[in-house]
Amino acid sequence: MPSPLRIAIAADALHTADTLLRACRQANLRIASWCACSPNATDRLPAGSADLALVALEGDGTAAREAVRGLHAADRHLPIVLVGPDPSADPGDLAREPGVGAWAWAGDREALAAAVRQAVAAAGHRPRAAGAPQPTAEDAIRESEARLRSLFRYMEEAFLLLEPVRDAGGAIVDFRVLEANPAAEALGPRAMRERGSLLGCSVQEYVPEIVPSLAAAFTRMAESDEAQYIKRRDPIQGRFYSGYLYRPAADRCALIFQDVTEQEMLLRAHRHQRTLLEVMVDASSVALAVMRAEDGILELANPAYQASTLLRDVPLAGRHVSEAFPGPIAQTILDRVAQVSRTGETSRFRTQEVVMTPGAACTYWDADYVPLPEADGSSPRVLIIGHEVTDRVLQGRALEDSEARLRAVLDVLPVGVHIADAEGRIHTVNQAGRRIWGGVPLASSPERYHTDYPARWADSGQAIAESEWALARAIRRGETSIAEEIEIEARDGRRKTILNYALPIRDAEGATAGGVSVNVDISSRREAERALQRRLAELEVLYYASQALQEHPDSGILLQRLCDIAVESAGLRKAWVGLTSDAPDVPSGLEAVAVARATSDSHSLGPLQETVRVDMRSRPALEALRTRTPVVVDDLVADDTADPAWREGELAKGHRAVGAFPLVIERQVVGVLVVYAPEAGGLGAERVQSLRSLAYLASVALERARLFEQVNAYAAELEERVAQRTAALLTSERRFRAIYEGAALGVLLLDLEGRIQASNPASARLLGYGADALRGQSFAGLLAPGAGAESFSAEYGAYAYSEHGGRPRRWEVRFRRRDGTLRWGSVTVTCVPDAESGGQFAIVMLEDVTEEQAARATLIEAERLRAVTQLSAALAHEIKNPLQGVLGALQLLREALSAETVAEPYIEAASEGLWRVDRVVGRLGEIHQQHHADERRPTDLRELVEQTLLLTERQRLQHHVHTVVEMPADLPRPVLSPDLIQRVFLNLVLNAYEAMQGGGSLTIRGQATTDPAGVTLEVEDTGAGIPPEALAHVFDFAYPTSPQAPRLGLFGTREIVHGHRGRIGVQSKVGEGTTFTIWLPL
Repeated sequence: MPSPLRIAIAADALHTADTLLRACRQANLRIASWCACSPNATDRLPAGSADLALVALEGDGTAAREAVRGLHAADRHLPIVLVGPDPSADPGDLAREPGVGAWAWAGDREALAAAVRQAVAAAGHRPRAAGAPQPTAEDAIRESEARLRSLFRYMEEAFLLLEPVRDAGGAIVDFRVLEANPAAEALGPRAMRERGSLLGCSVQEYVPEIVPSLAAAFTRMAESDEAQYIKRRDPIQGRFYSGYLYRPAADRCALIFQDVTEQEMLLRAHRHQRTLLEVMVDASSVALAVMRAEDGILELANPAYQASTLLRDVPLAGRHVSEAFPGPIAQTILDRVAQVSRTGETSRFRTQEVVMTPGAACTYWDADYVPLPEADGSSPRVLIIGHEVTDRVLQGRALEDSEARLRAVLDVLPVGVHIADAEGRIHTVNQAGRRIWGGVPLASSPERYHTDYPARWADSGQAIAESEWALARAIRRGETSIAEEIEIEARDGRRKTILNYALPIRDAEGATAGGVSVNVDISSRREAERALQRRLAELEVLYYASQALQEHPDSGILLQRLCDIAVESAGLRKAWVGLTSDAPDVPSGLEAVAVARATSDSHSLGPLQETVRVDMRSRPALEALRTRTPVVVDDLVADDTADPAWREGELAKGHRAVGAFPLVIERQVVGVLVVYAPEAGGLGAERVQSLRSLAYLASVALERARLFEQVNAYAAELEERVAQRTAALLTSERRFRAIYEGAALGVLLLDLEGRIQASNPASARLLGYGADALRGQSFAGLLAPGAGAESFSAEYGAYAYSEHGGRPRRWEVRFRRRDGTLRWGSVTVTCVPDAESGGQFAIVMLEDVTEEQAARATLIEAERLRAVTQLSAALAHEIKNPLQGVLGALQLLREALSAETVAEPYIEAASEGLWRVDRVVGRLGEIHQQHHADERRPTDLRELVEQTLLLTERQRLQHHVHTVVEMPADLPRPVLSPDLIQRVFLNLVLNAYEAMQGGGSLTIRGQATTDPAGVTLEVEDTGAGIPPEALAHVFDFAYPTSPQAPRLGLFGTREIVHGHRGRIGVQSKVGEGTTFTIWLPL
C-alpha cells in the first residue's frame, strides 16, 4: 500500500478546494493531511511540507500559472497536477511549466488517480526516513489546523466568524465578531482598521446595513441547514459586497465575502449599453434582424429591415421569413442562416439582386450573417445585417464600363502610359508600359523608380535624383514635362533610351489629384544610329579589301594593300602578312616569311623578306599557323605565356594587343595576317570579326592570284610551243588538269540543255556532292528559288544556242548544298565550240561570294537606316501632336468621370488621336521592316511614290517644295521588292529636297517601255544641280551628294537598282536642277 499523501490545494475559493478534495477521496487516494491556499500565496508554502500539489485551472489560466510558478519556487521537487473543472478545459502551454507532471479532469476519478500517481512517480516520492516517529491523529489534526490557519491568513476572500446577539425575546439584533482574517479587516471602516483588530466588534460597527439581512439569512440557514448567498451595498463607502453564509456550529456562522464593486459597475454599464443599443438598432438605417435557425422565425427586426420586406406595416417578430420575402429570396436567407448556425462563422454575401414583386424595380443588397453563440457553444440564432447598395452597384457598373473603354484605348496605344494617384502610387499601367519598363509594380511611389530603374539623363549622363523623375515632379510640383530623353535599366536588365512625357491630373478645385506619364521607347532608333556609325568603319575595310581583290591580281601588291587598309581603316598600329615557307627542311605551316607590312607612322614599307622562327609561346602568329584559328592577346602585359624577351621588345615598340589570323585555302594554311593595337583591349569583338573577314578576303585573293598567274604562265607556254603541238598538248593537258583539279573555284562543263557533264573537286566541295553524283544533274536544279535562279533558267538556253555564245555571261544566284545550307555564288558562263561534235558546250565558273553578298547587303541596310534616321524627327513631331491631344482628352475624361458627366466625347477624341498615331507608326514600320531581297511581287509604283511623298511631307513643307506626280493609272506593275525600291525613292526625294534649300519644284514621271519591256521613272528637281567634276562620282562608295548627306551617298541606291537588273542614270546642270532616270524590267 502506498503511503498517505500530504496534499496542498491551490484554488481561488474554498468551495473549489473542497471540490478537489472530494474528487481525490472519490479516486481512492489515501490522504494523510491537506491544506488550501490562494494562487498568489503558494510561494509561501514551506519546502517539504507537502507530497503533492493540486492546482485548479479556472478562468483564463492566469491564476493557475501564478500558483504553479509559486509552488515550484517554494519546493522544486514538489509534483504538481493541474485539475480542470470540465473535460473541455485546455491547459495549453501551462502543462509545460516546470514542476507540472500531469493533467486531469476533476470528474474522472480514474484519470485523476492515474495523473496523481504519474506525477508522484515522475517526481520521485520521498518516503519518510526509517525509524522516524509516525504521526499520531493529534499531530495530523494539529498539522491540518496549522495549514488551515495559513489558508485563513492568506486567502483573498474576507472571512468573519460571527456569534448572534439576541434581545430578551430571542430575536437577533446584532452579531459579534469572533474571528476575522486580514482580508476582512482590510475591507472594514477606516476607524476599525485604525483600531487594529475586529475581534469583539459588532457587525453594527462594521456594516450596520447588513445586520437585518444576516439575521434573516441565519434564520433560513438554521431551518434548511444550507449555505445562504448574500449581496449588499455599503452606502457609506459606495461599495458592493457578495458572499456566502455558513453554519459551522449551532450558534455560530461564518461569512465569506468579497468586494464585487467592479463587477457590479460593469454589469450596470452593460445594461445601460444594451438600452442604448436597442435605441440605436431601432433608429439605424441599416436593416437588422435576428432569426432562429431551427424554424426560420424572426425574433427581432428593426424598422429598416421591416421596410425592406413585403410586410411593411406589420410587426415581423414571431413571423416566418417566407411571409416577409418572396419564395426564392426567403429560401436563400434560410439556407445562409442554417449554414452560419452550423459552422459558427460569420459569412458575408455581396450584392444580392432582390425583386420583391413582378415588375417592381430591382434593388441590390449586401448582407452579413453573424452567429449568436450560446453558453454551450451552439448558435441557434443568427443576426442578419443588410445594407442596400443599389446606388453603389449602378454607379460602379457605369464606372466599370467607362474604365473598360479607357483601358481598351490604353492597351492599344503604342506608347507606355502610367497613371498615379495624389500620393504617387501607380495604379494603372498599359501593356506598352509594361513592355518598355519590364514590369511596373503597382502601388509603388515615383521615388521607387530611383532604385527599381537606375536611370541617367541622356544628354549629360548624370544620374536622375529621386525627386527629379518627371512623374514625381508632375505630382509634387504640378510640372509638365515634354520629351525628356533618359536612359534606364529595366527590370529585365536591359538598358533602354526613353522619351518621357508627364503632366499633373487636377481635380475640380485645381488641386493635384495625381499624374500621368507617357513613355516612348526609342532604344532601337538610338541603337540603329550607333550601329550605323560602328558598321561604317567596318564596311570601309571590307569594301576596300573587296576592291583590292578585283583590281590587283598580283599577290604582292594585293597583300600590301590589305596591310595598308588594316592600319588606316581599323585604327591599328601595325599589320603584316606572311606566307608559309616552301623550304623542304621546314615542316609545313611552322614558318612564315613576311611579304608585306604597314605601320601607322610610315605606312607602306614595301615588300620585305623576314623569316620568322620563334617559339610558339612567344609569337601568336606561329600558334595561329599551328591551330588554324585566330589568336588574340588582349594585353601583352598580362600575358604570362609569352617569351619575356619577345614581350618586352613588343611593349617597347608600343604594342599592347596582338592578333593573328590564319589564311586558309581548302583547309591548308597558306599564311597569316598579324595586327598590333597600341592599347590593351584594342582588338574588340567587332574589330576581330572584321579582321577575320579581311583574312578570308586575303585568302581568296591569294588563290585567285595564284590561279591567274598559273593561267598566264600556261598561255605563254602555249604561244612559245605552238610548233611542238603534240608535246605541248600533252603538257598543257596535264597542267590544265592540275589547274582544273586543284583550283579553289568550281569549274563545271554543261551541255546545251544545262546538264552537268564534268566538274572539278572544288565544285564538288562547294556543292557538297561527289563528282560522280553531279554528273547528269541539271545545274539549274541545284539553285535555290529566287530572282537569280529564275533569270538563269530563263536565259541560259537562249544564250547557249545563240551565235553570241562566246561572250561570257554572269549571274549572282543562291545555290543549295547537299546538306541543305544556302550559299551565294557568282556564276560565270562561257560557251565554246566543241571541235569533235561541231556543237557548243558551256564552261561554268562557280565562286562562293557569300561574304561579299553579306557586305553588300550590309551597305544597303546602312542606307535604309540613314533614311529611317532622317525621318525620325518628322515622325516624332507627327506622334507628339496627337499624343498631346490624347493627354488632354484623358485629363478631361478623368474630370468628366469625377463629375459624373458624359465621357464619350473625350474617349472619341482620344481614340481619333491614337488612330492618327497608329497610321504614322504603321507607315514607319513598313519602312523600318527589313524584307529579304528576293521577296518580290508585282508592285504598284504610283502607290510607292505616294507613300514616299507622304513620309517626307515634313521635309517638303520645311523646304517649300511643290511636288508633281505624272504617272498613268495603267502603268505596268514590275516584279520587284517594294521595300528596296521605296528606299530608292526615299533617297532620291530626300536628296532633291536638300538640293532645293530656297524652294522649288519636284516632278516624278513614269512611263512604260516596250523594247526592252519595262518601266522608266524620272525624278526631276529644280535645285542647285551637281558640278560636272562631281557628276561622275555620285554613285561611288562613300561619296556625299550634299554637305549634310552621309558618306554612303547614292552607292546603295545604285546597288538596289542593279540588284533588280535595272539601270540608273543622272543628268544635271548647275543652277538648273538634276534628273535621275531609272529603268526597271517587268
